[in-house]
Amino acid sequence: MRLLREYAAEAENASTQHPQAIVIPEKIGVVRESYLASAHSILSSVATRTQAVVVAGLIRRDAKGAWNEARVYPPEGGEPLTYEKHHMLPPFESQFIVGTWRTLLHEPSGTWGVTICKDMDFPRLSRHYAEDGAGLLLVPAWDFDSDECASQPQGYIAWGRGRVQYCAGSEAWNPEHQRRPRTSAFGTCYRLDTSRGPDRGYSRRA
Repeated sequence: MRLLREYAAEAENASTQHPQAIVIPEKIGVVRESYLASAHSILSSVATRTQAVVVAGLIRRDAKGAWNEARVYPPEGGEPLTYEKHHMLPPFESQFIVGTWRTLLHEPSGTWGVTICKDMDFPRLSRHYAEDGAGLLLVPAWDFDSDECASQPQGYIAWGRGRVQYCAGSEAWNPEHQRRPRTSAFGTCYRLDTSRGPDRGYSRRA
């Protein structure tokens, strides 16, 4: 839990930029069922104090198996949404159970989706999110101490599906317009339009 607390502290430091979302990298720790409540307390508190949606990548284990999971904590508190990675990196992630649903956040600025790292290599999933109305994907990715792409001045990789913003192990992609988000030194913090829109809500799509 020490690493999780360190990431949580960095996330709170980012709050001075007034982000609407903070993305913590993929697989920052292995959390068994007995520790889920502690992880929830740490991350939910960060979301509440920063008043931002916090997305964190964890490995969750129980008696049934292991999941590469993104947990989404709303700023108003409550239980997190979850998204389980659909596309694994073989052979390194072959032990994980494959996810089967999409996770949507209905924010005042629009609809957001959640994926994890390797999922972005598969355009069909992003297209499904676009069909769901998502204008932004929040994507925890693996955090490297040294990443060749991060040293590039423009800070992105151009893949077949469009541009993905890379910043300290997090990605964001607008599946419709491919706009680049504003970033901070920690993960990716999104400062989005604050125009009035529908109330916040959440849903899943199979």
